[in-house]
Amino acid sequence: MIRHGVVWASGNEKQLVIAGRLEATDAAAATKLADELDAVLHLKTADIPDKCRSEVGKLVDRLQLQHSGTIITARLEVEPEQLMGLMFCAMK
Repeated sequence: MIRHGVVWASGNEKQLVIAGRLEATDAAAATKLADELDAVLHLKTADIPDKCRSEVGKLVDRLQLQHSGTIITARLEVEPEQLMGLMFCAMK
């Protein structure tokens, strides 16, 4: 289903950017994979404890998932404060 993929991260004191690119074996496989990724991301946030659900939901909502032909790309831009909020939530 996946021919190859790559993920990278970059950042500075204002934001962290995590991006990725997958190439599927064909367009139908890419469509199926993009649909499954989107469904899993939103479905799994329901399993997160109530005290952290809001913080995780903010991250999932900011994820940009795009699909064209055999290519799927994802990009997430996060401010350091959001990650701190998530860390403190997990510690509670």
